[in-house]
Amino acid sequence: MKRGTLKTIANFCGITQQHLSDILGRRKKPSARLAVVLEEYTTVSRKVWVWGSREELREALEKA
Repeated sequence: MKRGTLKTIANFCGITQQHLSDILGRRKKPSARLAVVLEEYTTVSRKVWVWGSREELREALEKA
């Protein structure tokens, strides 16, 4: 993830660092609204945030 730390992204999205970590680890899925905000910040498609596998998300974040 090039554009910021977990804390920066979590603050931008209005969520906790733990919640973001759970989303990145695919232990939780983001809501539709949160997926839009994450897409805005990271340029990774909201579809990947919601339905992508852990590997797909990791690959997309590395490219972003």
